[in-house]
Amino acid sequence: MAKDLMDELDGIFNEVKDKENVFEGIPDGEYLAIIDEIKSGESKAGDPMVTMIFEITESSNKDFIGRKHWNF
Repeated sequence: MAKDLMDELDGIFNEVKDKENVFEGIPDGEYLAIIDEIKSGESKAGDPMVTMIFEITESSNKDFIGRKHWNF
């Protein structure tokens, strides 16, 4: 079961890495966002880790609306 979870997390992290290469990073600032998802797992070092995924709903820069931000 732990291996399945780790395989799933690796897939998610690879997907995030792919998206980071496609989009420019979201600059520091204030944004209104919803929490889209919260996941728990382990870091590559084996430490407990929580991943929060936010979806930006309002921004002074309209290009960022709908973008997701991952916080580990």
